[in-house]
Amino acid sequence: MVGKTNLTFISKGDSSSVQLIQKSYATDATGEIYKLEVINDRFFAFVGDTYRTKNVLLGTDVGAMSFVKKDNEYVGATHIIYIEGKYYVVKSGDACADIYETVDFKEYKQVIISGIEGKWFGIFLNSYGEIVLASYTDNGTARLKIYLCKSLNDIVNAQIVECTLSDENVTNAYNTCLINNRIFFPDGKQISLNGNYVKPNSGWSRWNYAGGYFFQMPKDDYNDYPFYRSRDLKTLTRYPYYLKELNIYSNKNVCVIPISGKYCLLYKHKDSRNYVNISDDILSVGHQDNLTIERADELDIKSVVENDGKTYVGTQNGVIYEFQLDYEGIIQRPDVAIMKTLAAKQALAQSLQYTDECIAKLKDYIDGKIEKEPSAVESNSTKVES
Repeated sequence: MVGKTNLTFISKGDSSSVQLIQKSYATDATGEIYKLEVINDRFFAFVGDTYRTKNVLLGTDVGAMSFVKKDNEYVGATHIIYIEGKYYVVKSGDACADIYETVDFKEYKQVIISGIEGKWFGIFLNSYGEIVLASYTDNGTARLKIYLCKSLNDIVNAQIVECTLSDENVTNAYNTCLINNRIFFPDGKQISLNGNYVKPNSGWSRWNYAGGYFFQMPKDDYNDYPFYRSRDLKTLTRYPYYLKELNIYSNKNVCVIPISGKYCLLYKHKDSRNYVNISDDILSVGHQDNLTIERADELDIKSVVENDGKTYVGTQNGVIYEFQLDYEGIIQRPDVAIMKTLAAKQALAQSLQYTDECIAKLKDYIDGKIEKEPSAVESNSTKVES
Protein backbone atom coordinates (compact mmCIF):
# COMPACT_ATOMS: atom_id res chain seq x y z
CA MET A 1 0.00 0.00 0.00
CA VAL A 2 2.07 2.89 -1.28
CA GLY A 3 1.20 6.42 -2.25
CA LYS A 4 -2.01 6.53 -0.23
CA THR A 5 -3.68 9.93 0.01
CA ASN A 6 -6.81 10.96 1.81
CA LEU A 7 -8.06 14.34 0.62
CA THR A 8 -11.02 15.92 2.40
CA PHE A 9 -13.23 18.68 1.05
CA ILE A 10 -16.09 20.32 2.90
CA SER A 11 -18.67 22.36 0.99
CA LYS A 12 -21.83 24.06 2.19
CA GLY A 13 -24.96 25.30 0.49
CA ASP A 14 -26.02 28.94 0.59
CA SER A 15 -28.15 29.77 3.64
CA SER A 16 -28.02 26.16 4.76
CA SER A 17 -26.66 24.32 7.75
CA VAL A 18 -25.99 21.21 5.65
CA GLN A 19 -22.47 20.50 4.52
CA LEU A 20 -21.14 17.87 2.13
CA ILE A 21 -18.13 15.94 3.40
CA GLN A 22 -16.08 14.63 0.47
CA LYS A 23 -13.03 12.41 0.73
CA SER A 24 -10.95 10.74 -1.94
CA TYR A 25 -8.69 7.72 -1.54
CA ALA A 26 -5.96 6.67 -3.95
CA THR A 27 -5.69 2.90 -4.06
CA ASP A 28 -3.01 0.57 -5.40
CA ALA A 29 -5.19 0.08 -8.48
CA THR A 30 -4.81 2.07 -11.68
CA GLY A 31 -7.67 0.43 -13.53
CA GLU A 32 -11.42 0.69 -13.31
CA ILE A 33 -13.09 -0.13 -10.00
CA TYR A 34 -16.08 -1.75 -11.66
CA LYS A 35 -17.70 -3.08 -8.47
CA LEU A 36 -17.64 -2.10 -4.79
CA GLU A 37 -19.08 -4.37 -2.11
CA VAL A 38 -19.11 -4.58 1.68
CA ILE A 39 -18.95 -8.23 2.74
CA ASN A 40 -18.74 -9.26 6.39
CA ASP A 41 -17.77 -5.69 7.39
CA ARG A 42 -14.93 -5.62 4.87
CA PHE A 43 -14.58 -3.48 1.78
CA PHE A 44 -13.97 -5.23 -1.54
CA ALA A 45 -13.03 -3.25 -4.64
CA PHE A 46 -13.10 -5.30 -7.84
CA VAL A 47 -10.63 -3.92 -10.35
CA GLY A 48 -10.29 -4.43 -14.09
CA ASP A 49 -7.96 -3.08 -16.74
CA THR A 50 -7.72 -2.94 -20.51
CA TYR A 51 -6.03 -6.32 -20.58
CA ARG A 52 -9.03 -8.05 -18.98
CA THR A 53 -7.08 -8.67 -15.78
CA LYS A 54 -9.48 -8.94 -12.86
CA ASN A 55 -8.19 -8.52 -9.33
CA VAL A 56 -9.70 -7.46 -6.02
CA LEU A 57 -8.68 -5.06 -3.24
CA LEU A 58 -9.57 -5.83 0.37
CA GLY A 59 -9.53 -3.86 3.60
CA THR A 60 -11.47 -3.09 6.77
CA ASP A 61 -10.86 0.59 5.93
CA VAL A 62 -11.50 1.88 2.43
CA GLY A 63 -8.41 4.07 2.83
CA ALA A 64 -6.11 1.12 3.53
CA MET A 65 -6.88 -1.59 1.01
CA SER A 66 -4.45 -4.03 -0.58
CA PHE A 67 -4.67 -6.62 -3.33
CA VAL A 68 -5.80 -10.09 -2.32
CA LYS A 69 -3.14 -12.69 -3.05
CA LYS A 70 -2.83 -16.46 -3.18
CA ASP A 71 0.64 -18.00 -3.32
CA ASN A 72 2.07 -14.50 -3.87
CA GLU A 73 -0.07 -14.06 -6.97
CA TYR A 74 -3.04 -11.72 -7.34
CA VAL A 75 -6.36 -13.49 -6.89
CA GLY A 76 -8.42 -13.13 -10.06
CA ALA A 77 -11.75 -12.88 -8.27
CA THR A 78 -14.86 -11.40 -9.86
CA HIS A 79 -17.49 -12.61 -7.34
CA ILE A 80 -17.20 -13.25 -3.60
CA ILE A 81 -19.77 -14.21 -0.96
CA TYR A 82 -19.53 -14.88 2.77
CA ILE A 83 -21.61 -17.64 4.33
CA GLU A 84 -21.20 -20.21 7.10
CA GLY A 85 -18.07 -18.43 8.36
CA LYS A 86 -16.22 -18.68 5.05
CA TYR A 87 -15.61 -16.62 1.93
CA TYR A 88 -16.25 -18.28 -1.42
CA VAL A 89 -14.45 -16.96 -4.46
CA VAL A 90 -15.09 -17.49 -8.18
CA LYS A 91 -13.79 -15.87 -11.33
CA SER A 92 -16.28 -15.39 -14.13
CA GLY A 93 -15.21 -17.11 -17.32
CA ASP A 94 -13.29 -19.89 -15.58
CA ALA A 95 -14.41 -23.46 -16.05
CA CYS A 96 -16.97 -24.64 -13.50
CA ALA A 97 -14.67 -27.16 -11.89
CA ASP A 98 -13.85 -25.51 -8.62
CA ILE A 99 -14.44 -22.71 -6.12
CA TYR A 100 -11.96 -21.48 -3.57
CA GLU A 101 -12.91 -21.01 0.06
CA THR A 102 -10.98 -19.07 2.69
CA VAL A 103 -11.50 -17.59 6.12
CA ASP A 104 -8.67 -15.04 6.05
CA PHE A 105 -7.54 -14.67 2.40
CA LYS A 106 -4.23 -16.25 3.38
CA GLU A 107 -5.02 -19.93 3.31
CA TYR A 108 -7.24 -21.28 0.51
CA LYS A 109 -9.00 -24.56 -0.03
CA GLN A 110 -10.27 -25.75 -3.38
CA VAL A 111 -13.92 -26.80 -3.37
CA ILE A 112 -14.79 -29.29 -6.07
CA ILE A 113 -18.24 -28.73 -7.57
CA SER A 114 -19.56 -31.59 -9.67
CA GLY A 115 -22.53 -31.58 -12.00
CA ILE A 116 -22.12 -27.97 -13.18
CA GLU A 117 -20.92 -27.57 -16.74
CA GLY A 118 -19.72 -24.60 -18.77
CA LYS A 119 -18.10 -21.51 -17.28
CA TRP A 120 -18.75 -19.54 -14.14
CA PHE A 121 -21.12 -16.61 -14.48
CA GLY A 122 -21.01 -15.63 -10.84
CA ILE A 123 -21.85 -16.42 -7.23
CA PHE A 124 -24.28 -14.33 -5.17
CA LEU A 125 -26.41 -14.32 -2.02
CA ASN A 126 -30.09 -13.51 -2.41
CA SER A 127 -32.25 -11.72 0.16
CA TYR A 128 -33.27 -15.07 1.69
CA GLY A 129 -29.70 -16.04 2.50
CA GLU A 130 -29.56 -18.59 -0.30
CA ILE A 131 -26.51 -19.17 -2.46
CA VAL A 132 -27.02 -18.28 -6.12
CA LEU A 133 -24.56 -20.05 -8.42
CA ALA A 134 -24.72 -19.24 -12.12
CA SER A 135 -22.97 -20.88 -15.06
CA TYR A 136 -23.23 -20.41 -18.81
CA THR A 137 -22.45 -22.03 -22.11
CA ASP A 138 -21.99 -19.91 -25.19
CA ASN A 139 -22.28 -21.67 -28.53
CA GLY A 140 -23.58 -18.74 -30.52
CA THR A 141 -26.51 -18.39 -28.15
CA ALA A 142 -25.76 -18.01 -24.48
CA ARG A 143 -27.61 -20.34 -22.13
CA LEU A 144 -27.58 -19.67 -18.42
CA LYS A 145 -28.22 -22.02 -15.51
CA ILE A 146 -28.99 -20.67 -12.05
CA TYR A 147 -28.58 -22.94 -9.00
CA LEU A 148 -30.29 -22.00 -5.72
CA CYS A 149 -29.21 -23.76 -2.53
CA LYS A 150 -28.80 -23.14 1.19
CA SER A 151 -25.27 -24.54 1.27
CA LEU A 152 -22.64 -25.64 -1.21
CA ASN A 153 -22.67 -28.95 0.62
CA ASP A 154 -26.21 -29.41 -0.68
CA ILE A 155 -25.58 -28.41 -4.29
CA VAL A 156 -26.93 -31.76 -5.52
CA ASN A 157 -30.36 -30.74 -4.24
CA ALA A 158 -30.23 -27.24 -5.66
CA GLN A 159 -33.17 -25.72 -7.48
CA ILE A 160 -32.13 -25.21 -11.11
CA VAL A 161 -33.47 -22.51 -13.42
CA GLU A 162 -32.49 -22.15 -17.07
CA CYS A 163 -32.77 -19.18 -19.41
CA THR A 164 -31.55 -18.09 -22.82
CA LEU A 165 -30.00 -14.68 -23.37
CA SER A 166 -31.35 -14.49 -26.95
CA ASP A 167 -28.66 -12.88 -29.10
CA GLU A 168 -26.62 -11.65 -26.14
CA ASN A 169 -23.21 -12.92 -25.18
CA VAL A 170 -21.73 -12.90 -21.71
CA THR A 171 -18.35 -11.37 -22.41
CA ASN A 172 -18.84 -8.93 -19.53
CA ALA A 173 -20.26 -11.44 -17.05
CA TYR A 174 -17.43 -10.49 -14.69
CA ASN A 175 -19.25 -7.19 -14.07
CA THR A 176 -22.53 -8.48 -12.71
CA CYS A 177 -24.11 -8.09 -9.30
CA LEU A 178 -27.37 -8.94 -7.53
CA ILE A 179 -29.86 -6.09 -6.92
CA ASN A 180 -33.34 -6.85 -5.56
CA ASN A 181 -32.81 -10.55 -6.36
CA ARG A 182 -32.03 -9.83 -10.00
CA ILE A 183 -28.66 -10.21 -11.69
CA PHE A 184 -27.74 -6.94 -13.38
CA PHE A 185 -25.24 -6.12 -16.10
CA PRO A 186 -23.70 -2.61 -16.11
CA ASP A 187 -26.08 -1.37 -18.83
CA GLY A 188 -29.23 -2.55 -17.06
CA LYS A 189 -29.69 -5.92 -18.71
CA GLN A 190 -31.11 -8.17 -16.03
CA ILE A 191 -31.89 -11.78 -15.27
CA SER A 192 -34.40 -12.66 -12.59
CA LEU A 193 -33.83 -15.71 -10.44
CA ASN A 194 -36.80 -17.39 -12.12
CA GLY A 195 -35.04 -17.15 -15.48
CA ASN A 196 -36.66 -14.10 -17.08
CA TYR A 197 -34.27 -12.02 -19.17
CA VAL A 198 -34.91 -8.31 -19.70
CA LYS A 199 -33.03 -6.08 -22.12
CA PRO A 200 -34.02 -2.43 -21.57
CA ASN A 201 -33.56 0.43 -23.99
CA SER A 202 -30.11 1.98 -24.16
CA GLY A 203 -29.03 4.74 -21.81
CA TRP A 204 -29.37 3.00 -18.46
CA SER A 205 -26.50 2.33 -16.09
CA ARG A 206 -26.45 0.15 -13.00
CA TRP A 207 -24.72 2.72 -10.80
CA ASN A 208 -27.42 5.31 -11.56
CA TYR A 209 -29.47 3.84 -8.72
CA ALA A 210 -30.85 5.05 -5.38
CA GLY A 211 -33.66 4.10 -3.02
CA GLY A 212 -34.84 1.16 -5.11
CA TYR A 213 -35.06 3.16 -8.37
CA PHE A 214 -32.95 3.45 -11.49
CA PHE A 215 -32.65 6.88 -13.13
CA GLN A 216 -31.98 8.06 -16.65
CA MET A 217 -31.48 11.45 -18.22
CA PRO A 218 -31.27 11.18 -22.01
CA LYS A 219 -30.48 14.23 -24.08
CA ASP A 220 -33.23 15.22 -26.50
CA ASP A 221 -33.09 17.38 -29.64
CA TYR A 222 -33.92 20.51 -27.66
CA ASN A 223 -31.33 20.05 -24.86
CA ASP A 224 -34.20 19.93 -22.36
CA TYR A 225 -32.89 16.81 -20.64
CA PRO A 226 -36.06 14.86 -19.78
CA PHE A 227 -35.77 12.72 -16.65
CA TYR A 228 -37.03 9.18 -15.94
CA ARG A 229 -37.13 6.70 -13.09
CA SER A 230 -37.93 2.99 -13.01
CA ARG A 231 -37.87 0.11 -10.58
CA ASP A 232 -37.40 -2.65 -13.13
CA LEU A 233 -36.30 -0.78 -16.30
CA LYS A 234 -39.47 -1.98 -17.98
CA THR A 235 -42.05 0.42 -16.55
CA LEU A 236 -40.83 4.01 -16.86
CA THR A 237 -42.07 7.13 -15.10
CA ARG A 238 -41.17 10.53 -16.55
CA TYR A 239 -40.76 13.50 -14.24
CA PRO A 240 -43.02 16.47 -15.10
CA TYR A 241 -40.05 18.87 -15.19
CA TYR A 242 -36.85 19.08 -17.21
CA LEU A 243 -33.32 19.12 -15.82
CA LYS A 244 -32.37 22.00 -18.11
CA GLU A 245 -33.33 24.31 -15.24
CA LEU A 246 -30.15 23.19 -13.49
CA ASN A 247 -28.03 24.57 -16.36
CA ILE A 248 -26.42 21.19 -16.89
CA TYR A 249 -23.40 21.27 -19.18
CA SER A 250 -23.87 17.75 -20.53
CA ASN A 251 -25.74 14.57 -19.73
CA LYS A 252 -22.39 12.77 -19.50
CA ASN A 253 -21.59 11.52 -15.98
CA VAL A 254 -24.97 12.71 -14.65
CA CYS A 255 -26.32 10.22 -12.16
CA VAL A 256 -28.33 9.79 -8.96
CA ILE A 257 -26.73 8.10 -5.96
CA PRO A 258 -27.83 7.73 -2.33
CA ILE A 259 -26.03 9.91 0.22
CA SER A 260 -27.08 9.86 3.88
CA GLY A 261 -30.59 8.70 3.02
CA LYS A 262 -31.15 11.35 0.33
CA TYR A 263 -31.50 11.16 -3.44
CA CYS A 264 -28.48 13.06 -4.77
CA LEU A 265 -28.15 14.03 -8.42
CA LEU A 266 -24.56 14.66 -9.48
CA TYR A 267 -23.95 16.89 -12.48
CA LYS A 268 -21.63 19.42 -14.09
CA HIS A 269 -22.85 23.01 -14.40
CA LYS A 270 -22.31 25.22 -17.42
CA ASP A 271 -19.92 27.25 -15.26
CA SER A 272 -17.65 24.14 -15.31
CA ARG A 273 -18.18 23.48 -11.60
CA ASN A 274 -19.64 20.28 -10.20
CA TYR A 275 -22.70 20.11 -7.97
CA VAL A 276 -24.93 17.80 -5.95
CA ASN A 277 -28.69 18.39 -6.05
CA ILE A 278 -30.19 16.92 -2.86
CA SER A 279 -33.76 15.61 -2.68
CA ASP A 280 -35.65 14.27 0.34
CA ASP A 281 -38.07 12.17 -1.68
CA ILE A 282 -38.44 10.32 -4.95
CA LEU A 283 -40.94 12.80 -6.44
CA SER A 284 -38.55 15.76 -6.51
CA VAL A 285 -35.24 14.25 -7.55
CA GLY A 286 -33.28 16.79 -9.60
CA HIS A 287 -35.78 19.63 -9.07
CA GLN A 288 -34.34 23.15 -9.25
CA ASP A 289 -35.80 24.10 -5.85
CA ASN A 290 -33.77 21.45 -4.05
CA LEU A 291 -30.70 22.32 -2.03
CA THR A 292 -27.63 22.32 -4.26
CA ILE A 293 -24.07 22.03 -2.94
CA GLU A 294 -20.85 22.27 -4.90
CA ARG A 295 -18.60 19.20 -4.89
CA ALA A 296 -14.90 18.87 -5.52
CA ASP A 297 -14.42 16.75 -8.65
CA GLU A 298 -16.14 15.56 -11.77
CA LEU A 299 -16.60 11.81 -11.52
CA ASP A 300 -16.80 9.02 -14.04
CA ILE A 301 -18.69 6.68 -11.74
CA LYS A 302 -18.35 2.94 -12.24
CA SER A 303 -19.63 1.55 -8.93
CA VAL A 304 -21.47 2.64 -5.79
CA VAL A 305 -21.94 1.13 -2.34
CA GLU A 306 -23.40 2.40 0.95
CA ASN A 307 -21.98 1.55 4.35
CA ASP A 308 -22.45 2.95 7.85
CA GLY A 309 -24.12 6.17 6.70
CA LYS A 310 -21.55 6.89 4.01
CA THR A 311 -21.55 6.41 0.24
CA TYR A 312 -18.49 5.14 -1.61
CA VAL A 313 -17.95 5.60 -5.34
CA GLY A 314 -15.49 3.70 -7.52
CA THR A 315 -14.06 5.43 -10.58
CA GLN A 316 -12.28 4.49 -13.78
CA ASN A 317 -8.80 5.31 -12.47
CA GLY A 318 -8.58 3.42 -9.20
CA VAL A 319 -9.69 6.30 -6.96
CA ILE A 320 -12.49 5.82 -4.42
CA TYR A 321 -14.61 8.75 -3.24
CA GLU A 322 -16.52 8.96 0.02
CA PHE A 323 -19.59 11.19 0.53
CA GLN A 324 -21.57 12.11 3.62
CA LEU A 325 -24.10 14.82 4.43
CA ASP A 326 -23.58 16.55 7.78
CA TYR A 327 -26.65 18.23 9.26
CA GLU A 328 -25.06 18.93 12.64
CA GLY A 329 -22.15 20.90 11.26
CA ILE A 330 -19.55 19.23 13.47
CA ILE A 331 -18.00 16.56 11.26
CA GLN A 332 -14.41 17.34 10.35
CA ARG A 333 -14.30 20.38 12.66
CA PRO A 334 -11.30 19.90 14.98
CA ASP A 335 -12.09 23.11 16.89
CA VAL A 336 -15.35 21.59 18.14
CA ALA A 337 -13.61 18.38 19.17
CA ILE A 338 -10.91 20.33 20.98
CA MET A 339 -13.47 22.50 22.77
CA LYS A 340 -15.35 19.39 23.92
CA THR A 341 -12.11 17.78 25.12
CA LEU A 342 -11.02 20.88 27.02
CA ALA A 343 -14.45 21.24 28.61
CA ALA A 344 -14.35 17.61 29.75
CA LYS A 345 -10.86 18.04 31.19
CA GLN A 346 -11.89 21.22 33.00
CA ALA A 347 -14.96 19.53 34.49
CA LEU A 348 -12.81 16.62 35.65
CA ALA A 349 -10.26 18.97 37.24
CA GLN A 350 -13.01 20.86 39.07
CA SER A 351 -14.50 17.60 40.29
CA LEU A 352 -11.13 16.40 41.60
CA GLN A 353 -10.50 19.73 43.31
CA TYR A 354 -13.89 19.57 45.05
CA THR A 355 -13.20 16.01 46.15
CA ASP A 356 -9.81 17.01 47.58
CA GLU A 357 -11.40 19.89 49.47
CA CYS A 358 -14.04 17.58 50.97
CA ILE A 359 -11.40 15.05 52.00
CA ALA A 360 -9.33 17.81 53.64
CA LYS A 361 -12.34 19.06 55.63
CA LEU A 362 -13.15 15.53 56.74
CA LYS A 363 -9.56 15.01 57.84
CA ASP A 364 -9.60 18.23 59.87
CA TYR A 365 -12.88 17.19 61.50
CA ILE A 366 -11.54 13.75 62.48
CA ASP A 367 -8.25 15.19 63.77
CA GLY A 368 -10.19 17.69 65.87
CA LYS A 369 -12.26 14.94 67.44
CA ILE A 370 -9.20 12.86 68.26
CA GLU A 371 -7.48 15.81 69.93
CA LYS A 372 -10.50 16.46 72.23
CA GLU A 373 -10.99 12.85 73.42
CA PRO A 374 -7.82 12.55 75.61
CA SER A 375 -8.77 15.69 77.63
CA ALA A 376 -12.16 14.25 78.40
CA VAL A 377 -10.59 10.99 79.63
CA GLU A 378 -8.10 12.79 81.92
CA SER A 379 -10.91 14.87 83.48
CA ASN A 380 -12.97 11.78 84.27
CA SER A 381 -9.99 10.01 85.84
CA THR A 382 -9.30 12.93 88.16
CA LYS A 383 -12.84 12.95 89.46
CA VAL A 384 -12.72 9.26 90.29
CA GLU A 385 -9.51 9.52 92.24
CA SER A 386 -10.75 12.42 94.29
